[in-house]
Amino acid sequence: MIKRIALIWNRIWTDIKKGWVAALVVYLYIRLSLIVFGAACPTVIFLGMPCPGCGLTRAGTLLLQKDFSGAWEMHPFIWAWIFLVLYICFQRYIRGAKVAGLVPMVILITLAMFVFYIYRMYHYYPDVEPMIQRDSVLFDLFLRDIMLRK
Repeated sequence: MIKRIALIWNRIWTDIKKGWVAALVVYLYIRLSLIVFGAACPTVIFLGMPCPGCGLTRAGTLLLQKDFSGAWEMHPFIWAWIFLVLYICFQRYIRGAKVAGLVPMVILITLAMFVFYIYRMYHYYPDVEPMIQRDSVLFDLFLRDIMLRK
């Protein structure tokens, strides 16, 4: 049993050593974007519109606070991504196997999110969180700059 636990921790530690720089870059991007623009999503920053993933981070935060219905309302696909991550972790770390069917699962969840995005944009945009219109975005500033030059 101790050997098995050591093997699992070894797999986890190997992945941490391989991916810590990428994780740090993502973390710094998110922190700086939140400080500078008040949002981390490039779609929100540049266009002021929500993207298909808008609300996933807030849904994850609500889950950590044990607000399951709030997480569902913010973005129901948080559950699909959590189950996928749990499946990946089980396959990779517990079984030590390659994750079979990962790409089709990601494509399926992403396509379903796009369909749900169209539904939310039609029914909730621009008044209901997270499908709200934001002001002072880079695209607006860019257009104003072009207009002022003319």
